[in-house]
Amino acid sequence: MEGLSTIPWSRLDAWGWSFIVVTLALVLTGGWRLYAGEATASASILAEDGNRHYRMLIRTMGALSFIFIFGALFSEDGQALLYQLIKPVFKFFKADNVGSFRNENMSLMFSAGLIAQLLAAGILLVLAQTFPGFMHVQPDGNDRKKLYFKRADILRLWGLFATCLCLLAIASILWSFFAQIAASQGQILPNEIQDVVQLVANWNGPSWVLSILFLSVTVGAPLIEEIGFRGILYPALRDAIPRGWAIALTGILFGSLHGNLAALLPISVMGAWLCIVRDRFGLGTCILLHAMNNAWTIFWLIAAPEIATKL
Repeated sequence: MEGLSTIPWSRLDAWGWSFIVVTLALVLTGGWRLYAGEATASASILAEDGNRHYRMLIRTMGALSFIFIFGALFSEDGQALLYQLIKPVFKFFKADNVGSFRNENMSLMFSAGLIAQLLAAGILLVLAQTFPGFMHVQPDGNDRKKLYFKRADILRLWGLFATCLCLLAIASILWSFFAQIAASQGQILPNEIQDVVQLVANWNGPSWVLSILFLSVTVGAPLIEEIGFRGILYPALRDAIPRGWAIALTGILFGSLHGNLAALLPISVMGAWLCIVRDRFGLGTCILLHAMNNAWTIFWLIAAPEIATKL
């Protein structure tokens, strides 16, 4: 969040004002839900069946597997290998010229990222089926609820999404205040926009190339990140350390993964809150909320880039 003073109010079109009105309505709704306690942490976690030592061992193996698989596929060497593997496929199926070298390069890069996300998620799901307890999916808070996509459940899901936007807004405002205080002391903190945000907001290439990035952000990223962080890493940490510390540490690790200091606090808050959602509603709800948040961001970056990059 760069601040209200940087918003080009005089140049806002209908999409820009729509973004402000809809976002404000959802943030206020999310704030009301937080005040009412409908999206807060469960008071306690129900005891799990089975041998605790075995559960801790298998979940530790899961956390280490996630770190290894994620690191291998998303390292520079891993992405370069996938890039080279899919390049001949693009050449084979390309009926017409894909366009400029930049478009071809970007499409290959986005595809490599999407394949890595789906491949990593697939490997972890296979391991979860092979080793019971490897991944924790079901809600286990004392007030746990399952969403069955009835009308009330859909409304609850949108309410949770509104809460997510509210928490992101609060965290962004706090970071902005902290950055201003630091600046008054002569310490200028980084305030760069995330690379993917800048890329989408300034996109002028073919829409089909952007659609690959959209799939990566709204399908691949929610799958691998929620399976890894909320399905595997958080339960392993929760077995080893107090629950509050496990939530906080998972959030910080999740925020650090995105590699942007200006977005560290908002993303960490979101990551911690999704641990609470996992306890109350299960892993599937976390994946849906993550996908909704990313799709929401991409949509407004395309529809109203001037305002969406400021807030």
